[in-house]
Amino acid sequence: MRAWLFVRKVCHRGHREVGDKFVECVSHGKSKPAFICWHLIHESNVGWNDAIQDEESPDDPFYGCIRANCDDCESIAVLTTGFVEHSFANIQLVCEECALNIKRANIK
Repeated sequence: MRAWLFVRKVCHRGHREVGDKFVECVSHGKSKPAFICWHLIHESNVGWNDAIQDEESPDDPFYGCIRANCDDCESIAVLTTGFVEHSFANIQLVCEECALNIKRANIK
């Protein structure tokens, strides 16, 4: 599994950035952010591929946050040395609890 190198924060419906490494979720309140591809949110059984934590820098303000791709985005990331075109992956910002719920729906 590879981490993507390009993350454009796009807030998914019901989430907003509140600063200092937190997001506000309408369902879960203030929480750690998670960055996942659009397919994980809008489809099911598409796989779940965690980003490799070793590839993150401790200087990254979102170090330790959930970052994941579906199987299709992960395949592209592997072929392109970690880069998934934003127009395909459409990385979304969600709260950590939403990401864990989404993960349960997408693990094959």
